[in-house]
Amino acid sequence: MPGSESVDKKTEASFSDELGFIDNAHEILAEWRGKDRGVVTFPMLDNVALCNLVVAWAQATVVWMPMPEEDPCLLPEDQQWEWMWEWSSHKTYELSLLSGLTPAEVALQFARAKGLRLIFPDGSICPSAEDVVERMIRQRMHGSELKKPSGGFSA
Repeated sequence: MPGSESVDKKTEASFSDELGFIDNAHEILAEWRGKDRGVVTFPMLDNVALCNLVVAWAQATVVWMPMPEEDPCLLPEDQQWEWMWEWSSHKTYELSLLSGLTPAEVALQFARAKGLRLIFPDGSICPSAEDVVERMIRQRMHGSELKKPSGGFSA
């Protein structure tokens, strides 16, 4: 409907944040999305299970409700990443159902996707991963094989 604003159910907090730390957490996620480097998606080209997990992550019910007692901006970046994931919860069986993977495969591919920063703790996926998935779908719809990039990577 024109003029109406949609609310992202995955990231909307239902409580007030007097210190502004929740806004800082959202800003950190936005900054990470902006640092997206396409090279991290390379493992997706040969790994259908990883692709399925990434797609399932974007569709699954993920609850991300940061309730910080400290400003995440004051943490080093590697600690920020782990801190953000402490506030995220999901159901492995739902990811298993959506991805077609066993719970053990979900755990393995989840760790890989998280480590590569293909998925974010708020239930979103990195923009380059979304591009790869869309490209794979288009190529398979047209009956062609997915072509791996030749030459070097672009950052």
